[in-house]
Amino acid sequence: MNVFFTKMIVVLLNLGFILLGLLLTVQVTTSAPHTYDWQTLLMVGMLYFILLNCLFIGSRLFRLLTQAANNQVFSSASLAIFKQLRGALLLIVLAVCGLLPKFYLLADLSDSPGIMLLGGSIILFPFAIYVLSTTLCRLLEEAIYLKNESDLTV
Repeated sequence: MNVFFTKMIVVLLNLGFILLGLLLTVQVTTSAPHTYDWQTLLMVGMLYFILLNCLFIGSRLFRLLTQAANNQVFSSASLAIFKQLRGALLLIVLAVCGLLPKFYLLADLSDSPGIMLLGGSIILFPFAIYVLSTTLCRLLEEAIYLKNESDLTV
């Protein structure tokens, strides 16, 4: 029952990301000036890229929860899924760096350097999640190794 509830949360999060993508598309297509500077185009492109990666992460989390429901968490298949998650998180970390030119432009136009600090702190969140996922992946590798070793001794 707990896995079912978690799966529904993942599905609702994916639906929320799809809604955000639709809202971003409506905002970009209906805005008055259709001539954008390169910072805005880069930001919109990176937001779409991050959105697609979040949907990919949601699908992989759903598969990982299915593995958990079947009591196959400590298997090589779940490790492969977890490594795919880690790769998608790394892509998100790199894509978030593409948002910095827009933050620099906003900080320069409004003469407030705090906006640049805000942009830098936004980069730290996905990076911290990536570091945590790398640590968890290493722990999962060790747990699978110990499980296989204990299966051989029994």
